[in-house]
Amino acid sequence: KKMKGIRFGIVLLISAAFILQDVDSRKVQHIQHKSRLSSLEPEIVEVSHPEIKATELGDLIYGLKDDVIPEEYLLSFSFSLDANYYAGVVEITVSTKTPQSRIVLHAGSRCLVQTALIIDGDKTEIPTKIQINKEHGILVLTPTSGSQTPKRFKILITFGGIFEQNVHSDGVYKSTFVLADKSLQSVISTHFEPSDARMAFPCFDEPFLKSIFRVVVSVPLNEKHSTILSNMPEEGDKDAFVAFASRTQFMLSHNNMLQSFFSTESSKLYVFQPTPKMSSYLLAWVIGKFAMIESVAEIQGKKIPVRCFGEEKYSKFMKSALDASVESLITFSNLFSIPYTLPKLDMVAIPNFVSGAMENWGLVTYNRNSFYFGEGDSQDNLHSVVETVFHENAHQWFGNLVTLKHWNELYLNEGFARYMQTIALENKFPAWAVFKTGVMERAKDADSFVSAHAVGKTAGAKGQVTQDMFSSISYDKGASILFMLNHFILRKEKNSFILGVRKYLKDNSEANADANALWSAISSEFGYNVAPMMETWTQHSGFPKVSVTFNSETCSLLLSQSRFQYGSTVESDQIWKFPIFFAFKYANNENHFLRIFMNQKTREITCGDISSKVTSPACCFSSDQMKYIKVNWKQTGFFRVLYGNDKDKDLLNRLISNFQDIPFVDRAGVVLDLFALNRADSVVTPISTVLNAVTKLYQLHDASYIEWNHLLGRLIWIDRLISDPAIKEQFRQNFLNKLVSTLSKSIQSQEGSDFIVFKNELNEFAIAVDNPEVINILASKLNFESPIASGRAEVYAAAVKKGDEKVVEKLLELSLDDEPHKASECLAAITQTKDEKMFEFIVDYAKTKFRAAEFASVLVGLMRNQNLQKKTWEYINKEFTQLQQKIPSQIKRIISSFDVFSTKEALDEVKKFFESHKNDKLERTYQKIIEHIEYKIEWVSKNQEELRKFLES
Repeated sequence: KKMKGIRFGIVLLISAAFILQDVDSRKVQHIQHKSRLSSLEPEIVEVSHPEIKATELGDLIYGLKDDVIPEEYLLSFSFSLDANYYAGVVEITVSTKTPQSRIVLHAGSRCLVQTALIIDGDKTEIPTKIQINKEHGILVLTPTSGSQTPKRFKILITFGGIFEQNVHSDGVYKSTFVLADKSLQSVISTHFEPSDARMAFPCFDEPFLKSIFRVVVSVPLNEKHSTILSNMPEEGDKDAFVAFASRTQFMLSHNNMLQSFFSTESSKLYVFQPTPKMSSYLLAWVIGKFAMIESVAEIQGKKIPVRCFGEEKYSKFMKSALDASVESLITFSNLFSIPYTLPKLDMVAIPNFVSGAMENWGLVTYNRNSFYFGEGDSQDNLHSVVETVFHENAHQWFGNLVTLKHWNELYLNEGFARYMQTIALENKFPAWAVFKTGVMERAKDADSFVSAHAVGKTAGAKGQVTQDMFSSISYDKGASILFMLNHFILRKEKNSFILGVRKYLKDNSEANADANALWSAISSEFGYNVAPMMETWTQHSGFPKVSVTFNSETCSLLLSQSRFQYGSTVESDQIWKFPIFFAFKYANNENHFLRIFMNQKTREITCGDISSKVTSPACCFSSDQMKYIKVNWKQTGFFRVLYGNDKDKDLLNRLISNFQDIPFVDRAGVVLDLFALNRADSVVTPISTVLNAVTKLYQLHDASYIEWNHLLGRLIWIDRLISDPAIKEQFRQNFLNKLVSTLSKSIQSQEGSDFIVFKNELNEFAIAVDNPEVINILASKLNFESPIASGRAEVYAAAVKKGDEKVVEKLLELSLDDEPHKASECLAAITQTKDEKMFEFIVDYAKTKFRAAEFASVLVGLMRNQNLQKKTWEYINKEFTQLQQKIPSQIKRIISSFDVFSTKEALDEVKKFFESHKNDKLERTYQKIIEHIEYKIEWVSKNQEELRKFLES
């Protein structure tokens, strides 16, 4: 049936029934806006469609099939920055392998479908029945005549949506920032990854269903000076514009309201060039009033415009992001031998943005902290901005040009981008080369629990998208195993990894690929099939521990591998395949190196394996012949190393006593392994062994950021777990404070950006463990009238720990209207207060004044504050239903903070909470948190007494 005169049900109405047939759309916006101003509760009228049950859809609720292929979307939207709704129409050209009795696609809960038609190639309208499953975001279109669709046809759907300002940060959403005159400026933006394009418009929302997108945006004439951006530049060809407009006439004839989209009297149209074939999650648009700076990336003779958009008052803070973007586009274009594909790259800072950034093709959106770098910001802030820009630009190849087929292999997007960002970053900042002691350590930590998922099995049991997919496993472990592969096949004469990556990108350009395609491309360049090796890492969770023992009778080293796990272990017969690099230092200071391939449970190493020149009758591995043996030289392997056992520490002691001769990254690797091994088995690796090694390390007086950036966090972890006040005080006085004092002296005269960052991190560590000397020195530097020269975040935190209520009040005030990094530092500082009386004041202030992400940051910070942990837990319990409604995008983040607990009483309360708030999409997060708390309880029971004895001795 024709849909002429249909009521457009998503408009907010004052009267009970308001027919839109003869009303200008701008008047509707005015009425809607007026209803908001007059505080009337508007009525939301939604077109009601029959529901289709999940049982009728089967596995389609977990993901669509490839029996219907979208070829092109023609999308028209009507937006206004002053309105709290939008309207749209989409024409999708599709093809099918065989005629279909029904068409199944996506339409999320916030995408309000109005009308739909299936249209044959000759514009014959096929009467269409609409069914919806709201829970799973499924839209089903069925020819009412019982006939089947042709093999190629169009789908025409009108729809709309409603904005809840500063509530959502996914789909298409609205947020605000404060102008210089204190007024609010609205921004309309999108965030569709992984499956929220369906929240904005009806679509086939699967990564493997790539299509061309043509986008038209209509805004009121009084907003024509706004910035309107999408993935592609605006269409400059008038003939193309006319052709596009003529194609829309048929669509518009079916809805009088939508005809106003193309009314030159009331609206201005922005028509964008068609995109390349791409996945729906990469489509984007942004509408708002922004300042802009620009540059050009000259790539293989072609000039690519690169532009940064942000708030006017922060326009001078965008230069670092712009420079990093230009640099990385050139770097990656050369590295991959494929120039950046699109005709432009835009970058925009979005006020309410839940993650660091989103790699939309040609229009990358950023959290403000990942975008702006201003005066007074730390070198660590600069590192964060550059790192994020490099990561998102790496995605323009990995994820955008070549896209994963299914979300199960998310590491093909995120792991690759993480690794490639590191290659570019370490070329730019070699002193900050912390991949091995940062990224790889985060990955090992996450992968040490039973609840860890396989890196190649990211999605749910049936392939469904979950909130747990974007984890350290996908990003950091994905990057780490690619790093390990690269170093395994790297040869001086040939970089097989990069050559294979180039082939992978070229062969799958504008298409989808899976891991098999990647391994095949790399294998063809290397001349050896790497797939069997890599599948042992991608198809199974966990990673190995390599145990090394010296057999003096046979003069050999025995290597054995087993799954490494924290706490209670689960038996595993998994065999990983991986390279191991060794360094041997002889008593005469001669160095020897060895590389083997470990593909069995055990392996023996003899003196002959090291060098055929070893002819001495004495055993080459004995302590009088060899100073030390370092396994996993340069820390390129993704495994832990256990030297000896609980009775034989000779190999370990030789290493520790020769720390001064071992590179930073290797001696850090030894100590980080000891921390982990203690957490796995405190009998084999007592806490005293760990802390003795730490003592040896900090007494060397040549400390580096590379080795200490992760070790300080390990010591804070122990400090927070100690439940006995006397032991905690002793640990701080007799160990941590000495470490801070010695390291401070070691680096006080050092220069360079890495030492500046190191000094700030050491101060942050000292504040966390309540070092009175450092806190007093830093607090004395507080000055709200003039800029703080260095370490602003640490000065704020120290001042709060001193206990001045007025400092907390001032920092809350600054957090509202100051530059982003400064605001974040204020928020982080206020959550460190020890004053319980300030809790309600801080929370009430944050709840009423802050955006969703900022409010969540306050709650998470307070959860990590041991003095206010109980109050924060009680507040979250009481207000959780309200939090779910007001800040839904932040719920996973808040829940993840529950892993701070380490007592049986707290564990029981958390389990009860999870039972009361079941959520299938957070099931993995729930399991992980419970496992983490159980493990902490176990660690305290096994290590606290041993720690006391160590400190007393």
